[in-house]
Amino acid sequence: MMKSALKSVLLPFLTYDQAEKVKTFLCAVLYYSGLASVIGLFMRRSRAGARILMFHSVSEERTFWDNRISPRRFRQTLRYLNERYRIVPMAHIIERLRRNAEVPSDWIALTFDDGYADNVAVAFPDLANVKAPATFFVPSGIVRLAPEHETSQLPYLFFDAVEDMLRRTADVPDGGGQKAMCFQSDGRRSDAILRTVLSIRARDAAGHQEALAALAGSCGTPPRVPRNLYVSADDLRRLDEGGMEVGSHGVSHADLARCSENDAMKEISDSKAALESILGRPVVGFAYPFGKRASIGPRGSYVDQSGYNYAVTTEFGSVRAGADRFALPRIAVRDAALVRLKVNLLGIPI
Repeated sequence: MMKSALKSVLLPFLTYDQAEKVKTFLCAVLYYSGLASVIGLFMRRSRAGARILMFHSVSEERTFWDNRISPRRFRQTLRYLNERYRIVPMAHIIERLRRNAEVPSDWIALTFDDGYADNVAVAFPDLANVKAPATFFVPSGIVRLAPEHETSQLPYLFFDAVEDMLRRTADVPDGGGQKAMCFQSDGRRSDAILRTVLSIRARDAAGHQEALAALAGSCGTPPRVPRNLYVSADDLRRLDEGGMEVGSHGVSHADLARCSENDAMKEISDSKAALESILGRPVVGFAYPFGKRASIGPRGSYVDQSGYNYAVTTEFGSVRAGADRFALPRIAVRDAALVRLKVNLLGIPI
């Protein structure tokens, strides 16, 4: 509630990046004044239980900017969490939920969405250094297979395609693909990218492709998403052998609420089968693409029916005894000052 209300107040006047800076400043005021701790006392229910954190890309460039956290910020965050919490695998939390047992409030689980190769090249070694487990939710359709099985054009996630095209064009197309204004700063460019992504995101899968085609025509260039932006099958096996969990994020990162019943089931079950074929072991976790409740609808029952043990959303919150295993909340970690996460961990959704 607080998060969306604050955003709606700020965005008519500020870029997304500026709005995020305001929110980080507000977190600093709350935290260092002691008000956050006082507020937290009245939100004990929000603070009780384990927290599942959500990362995407650990990188400085190439991936959709709103998905990124810098390697330096990631290491700082990991150090903080490792010193003050117990980082546990998702399996520990799920086992407690199955028994309807209390879930310790000092437990933290780490998750990564979207299958970026930097998760393996950058995040995985840092996690291994502190023996921290994590779960990597991967859209099976973007996994790079053995070279002899690769096509000349691999699939890509639409938001990475928008990032690529608008970083390489001189003008800012609006959501309909019309040139609206010239880029005046990196901040304005980033804002245009995010607003374009949000306008495209509201469409179904076919609409995504239509919008990308229109955007490519407006920009005068097709997307050039690097082939190595996403994980390979060998990367997934490396994570698995290194003690990490690999979970599903659908086949194509489709919004399940906008899919037909048959297509939603295929996204859920086919991705499981594909990842299990690569790993040679069961895949038991699922992350809903665009995982707000509106993007889930009745699809949680499909996840259960397909043989998964749990599913995570992008709704803010902690995981307590009695939580729905197929609609677990998470806390997004942004590329912002650590104080932002500290306030979120107190149960305050800013």
